[in-house]
Amino acid sequence: MKKEQILYIFLFFLSSAIWGSAFLFMKIAVDEIPPLTATSLRLLSGICGLSLTVLGFFIGNRETFPSEFKKLLNIHTILKLFFLGCVNNVIPVACVAYGEDYTNSGIASVIVASTPIVTALVAHFVLADERLTLLKSVGFLFGLSGLILVSLQGILGKDAHGSTLLIIVGHVLTIITAVSYGIGAVFVRKYIKLHPVVAAFGQVFCAAVVSVVLSLAFDYTMPPSPYKHQFAFFRDLKYQAWIGVLYQGIGSTWIGFLIYYFLITRIGASRMMLAWMLFPLFGVFEGAIFLREWAGTSLFFKLSEVAGALLVMCGLIFIARDKEKSTKTPEDKRLTKPLLFVVDINGEEKRAI
Repeated sequence: MKKEQILYIFLFFLSSAIWGSAFLFMKIAVDEIPPLTATSLRLLSGICGLSLTVLGFFIGNRETFPSEFKKLLNIHTILKLFFLGCVNNVIPVACVAYGEDYTNSGIASVIVASTPIVTALVAHFVLADERLTLLKSVGFLFGLSGLILVSLQGILGKDAHGSTLLIIVGHVLTIITAVSYGIGAVFVRKYIKLHPVVAAFGQVFCAAVVSVVLSLAFDYTMPPSPYKHQFAFFRDLKYQAWIGVLYQGIGSTWIGFLIYYFLITRIGASRMMLAWMLFPLFGVFEGAIFLREWAGTSLFFKLSEVAGALLVMCGLIFIARDKEKSTKTPEDKRLTKPLLFVVDINGEEKRAI
């Protein structure tokens, strides 16, 4: 095996580990920090990293950068990026943050891992060239079965306070995350015609603006917020909470992004989508080991969580297999420069015009 192939395999598993572990660190963060504030801090720290990436992109692409920057300043593009920032960042990250108040990080990772499956369903109704095929349909059924299994704890179980309703609320919020990501992926495919670096920076910047405004409004101003006029609580935060936030911003939002777009032009969109398949492995077992989320739960719920994760993973394999069979033309295969592609969170490739 060539050194280059070993590097790609290592980075593939590293990207899965980075994103799969984000649910563990979000759970750690929201134990101390209000969910919207945690979302804002994640996006703000991610912006710091992405700013360095944009600077590097400018230095290495001085000829093409001005045209990309000009597109970015277009009012229609800005509005699209604000919408994308909401559906691809603010809504999903905030829903995971609120959802993990009422459900465990392992279940959240399984539900969010189903995003490509949800996207395939959304794309069927929005994109003319993304209709459901037999493989996609089978993948969707596997994914749906997995989601039902992991949701059994919400339907039949109770949380630490004896409330079944709160667990269901947590599951529903996490499902909204997957749906929101799916809508964002289809929106990128249809409307965003920017270089991935520029598009990522633009949407995360817009998302940070929206998130900070919402955080100031709801976490610190509107009653019955326990944090009203008490910004001093930041001084008393445990270091674990700061690690949780910074890991998500620097690790998931920035480093994960760099690895993702490095690999997608080298191993292809279909293979890269399989990184989602490993989310539940990291999410479920890290939650069980480090947060003791399985403590006190019955064997039935433990097995249903693992079985649900396996079903979602099988669904992702079918979806990825379908995309591999519908590979682009030989001309498109030869295009390897990142600037020629608009790539969404789902691994969709489309030529930038």
